[in-house]
Amino acid sequence: MSPVFANVILPLPLEPTFSYAVPEAMRASVVPGVRVIVPFGAHKFYTGIVESVTDRAPEGFQVKDIASVLDDKPVIRYPQLKLWQWMADYYLCSVGDVMKAALPAGLKVESETVVEANPDMEAEEAAAVLTERELFVWQHLDANGKVSLSALGKATGIKGIAAVTNRMIEKGAVIISEKLIERFRPKKCTYVRVAFPRGDSVALGSAFEKVRRSERSQKALMSLIDLSGFMRPAPEPLREVTREALLERSGVPAETVRTLASKGVVEVYTREVSRFRYDGAPMPSVRPSTVCIVPSWTNVSACCTVSPAVARRKSISISLTMFCAGRCRCSIWCRK
Repeated sequence: MSPVFANVILPLPLEPTFSYAVPEAMRASVVPGVRVIVPFGAHKFYTGIVESVTDRAPEGFQVKDIASVLDDKPVIRYPQLKLWQWMADYYLCSVGDVMKAALPAGLKVESETVVEANPDMEAEEAAAVLTERELFVWQHLDANGKVSLSALGKATGIKGIAAVTNRMIEKGAVIISEKLIERFRPKKCTYVRVAFPRGDSVALGSAFEKVRRSERSQKALMSLIDLSGFMRPAPEPLREVTREALLERSGVPAETVRTLASKGVVEVYTREVSRFRYDGAPMPSVRPSTVCIVPSWTNVSACCTVSPAVARRKSISISLTMFCAGRCRCSIWCRK
């Protein structure tokens, strides 16, 4: 099978794209628009976007392999890639700069340099070959294990920690490596549900018996039953109720929900939810109000359908070019 190569956009101010070999096991997954983790330089790893895939081998340099594929489906579509290229040409920057600004931080995976003490070096040997500052850094690493270079500088208070670390590397006192950092954190939401099955009248009566002395607990339980549709016919599924919605409806503190959970009346659970909320319903259309620009306004050439917000902008003199119901084109001037 002939080799396959991917042209990858990296979030760096460099032109053009970078070529990487696609391992045979990844060929079905590497398509334009997916995120891949690729090595860059001697130690660094970056998240890149595959711009294109080709079977033409690049010439003049050794090609590295893609380290990992992060997506099953493309996260960037072809029109977006074309838009990035247009922005790079227009603003005289690299496509990598545009990608770095356009891609959400949660979709970026980068490597971070970590330092650790060489396990083969004993304390006596370290004291013999290292300076006082270097020995202080080595002792910190020996006690704390792997530490990022930035965290090491903060913990030791040493300025120019990179130079100190480089000298320690030459002496064989420390080892550096790269750790992949993924900044995405899934969104989690806390939900509350009734702890007994729907239709169990005995359990329902027992639950109200447990909360009969607390008005807040009764309000919380009644609100949960109402929000979840617990008393509706069985074919209709129960609705999930967030803890936030329950507290807002019932007006009770969070401690009340914890008390109900401790009594076995409700169950509190957490699950990962999408950050994008779309229930499939069409977006409501907003029809602008019809405002007739009367002759008392200056430079009027037509009557147009504009929003009241535009009509109220009377303190400026600026030409607005608008389309009226797609049939005519009118130039309107706000009153001076």
